[in-house]
Amino acid sequence: MKKGLIISKEYYPMSNGSITCLENIINKLKDNYEITVVSYNLAGEFLDYEKKNGVEIYRIYSKHDLPVTKRNRFLEKRAQNQELWGKITKVPYIPFYFNAKKKGLIYPIAWSRNALEYIEKLIVPSKFDFILAIGGPFENVRTGVQLSEKYDIPLYIIEFDLFAYNPTHNLLNIKAVKQNLEEELTWYKQAKHIFVTKEMYKTVLNSELNKYKEKITAINMPNLVPLISKANNRDEEGYVDILYAGMFYDDIRNPSTMLKIFSKVFQKNSKIRLHILGIGCENITFKYQKEWPNNIFLYGKQSKDKVNELIKKSNFLLNLSNAIATQAPSKIVEYISTCKPIINFYSIDKDLCVDILKNYSLSISLDQRQGQEELSLTLLEFIRENEGKTNNIDEIIYMYSEYTPQYVANKIIDVLEG
Repeated sequence: MKKGLIISKEYYPMSNGSITCLENIINKLKDNYEITVVSYNLAGEFLDYEKKNGVEIYRIYSKHDLPVTKRNRFLEKRAQNQELWGKITKVPYIPFYFNAKKKGLIYPIAWSRNALEYIEKLIVPSKFDFILAIGGPFENVRTGVQLSEKYDIPLYIIEFDLFAYNPTHNLLNIKAVKQNLEEELTWYKQAKHIFVTKEMYKTVLNSELNKYKEKITAINMPNLVPLISKANNRDEEGYVDILYAGMFYDDIRNPSTMLKIFSKVFQKNSKIRLHILGIGCENITFKYQKEWPNNIFLYGKQSKDKVNELIKKSNFLLNLSNAIATQAPSKIVEYISTCKPIINFYSIDKDLCVDILKNYSLSISLDQRQGQEELSLTLLEFIRENEGKTNNIDEIIYMYSEYTPQYVANKIIDVLEG
């Protein structure tokens, strides 16, 4: 059986959309290959090594990552406790010391360097038949490129996000985009094959990356894994619980308008509660949570198990679409796999989530550019009509088969064996 080395700084038990996609792919690849994952040991809190479901997981910890770890932990605390932490709005995370950059001690350079050294000393890279590097974080790809060049091992890249044309980066910084693109082009040149999401594939074809289109394959986010619980009605006290799971961003996923609409909903029905799992835009979420302490609950980032637990308990699931037409939140497919009613807020004409949800009967997409009073009434009506309902999982799998891990893994396997 062939052996594959997967480099993904973020992996189990950490939780985000890319981690979920990767875990789903690995759970299928391991039936065909011996898989080893090199990941990140968050502040030394996880096991340095474990074997989970037949997959070997090595975790690297470096003191040079500590500033970033502390910053992320602070952001999580701030998302949960505005009174204690909310007044601090900016948190530095780069370790400033003399000549640090030259010595390769500044994150994320440090992790790539440490990962390369770690793999060479403890894992014996030459035993692997292929390397699969996940972007982002993009230090994964940098490490994969170095290993591929040094040991002549075929490199494959999965980009759940593009490096140069990444909507969460400052695309207005032309110099930074140019530098990132130059580096990304070297990755594409070195790689034997690259996988990108279907949405980003259009961006690739309209950019300089197009020169490598013969070795690029478009895939969907492989998040359609049944996560079913019984149809939830109101709890004993008569509350309807709506869950949002994901990040907020000032530029592309700003919750301000959505929370204004929910404020009008709370005015009309105090038994509706909104639970927010994730971080970002705390200046906005804190403001509305303080205004509606009995209706809005902030949890910060949570483990995957906790997220799934709260999803199962919720009556409705909430999505806020990106304000760009090149990338959809991966969480939307996970929502679909629960078969529960989904509320989607969007703000652009060609919203990707509106298109994804068009065949999902228990969903409503609300254009935030319309009147907020009207939208609040429409949302209340949707809640009344769909409370306690679920879709049929067999029908969902049939309609969204291209989002299943097996479908996506088969496309990757076809390339690996081609």
